[in-house]
Amino acid sequence: MRLVPALAFAAFAPLGLAQTATFPTEFPPDAVTPSADELRSRLAGQVFRAVPADGNGWRVQFQANGFAFIDTDRGARDSGKWRTEDGRLCNDWQRFGSACDEVRFVGEVLHLKRSRNGEVVTFHRR
Repeated sequence: MRLVPALAFAAFAPLGLAQTATFPTEFPPDAVTPSADELRSRLAGQVFRAVPADGNGWRVQFQANGFAFIDTDRGARDSGKWRTEDGRLCNDWQRFGSACDEVRFVGEVLHLKRSRNGEVVTFHRR
């Protein structure tokens, strides 16, 4: 499945899109809202790849100890803490800022709605 503009956090605000970009703003109809515990167990120790509408892809690694690392295709990097709430993923990046974004799953695929601009970004496990 090709990554369509999709889980960039408002915390990824510096990785943002141009105002004229078009992108999905709704979760897939069959998407399921995870509980905080389910989301944490599905992210901890995992690495995901996402490509938002602007084409600047991300590799995000969620450590089980609550730390996360992000690398972008354009060479930007950051790290910080992550936590889960029911249906939400929260990141406190050192450089990119903090945000809590809505998330849903369709099978093993994670969909994140960026609080910064409403774009739904798809994250695929690596």
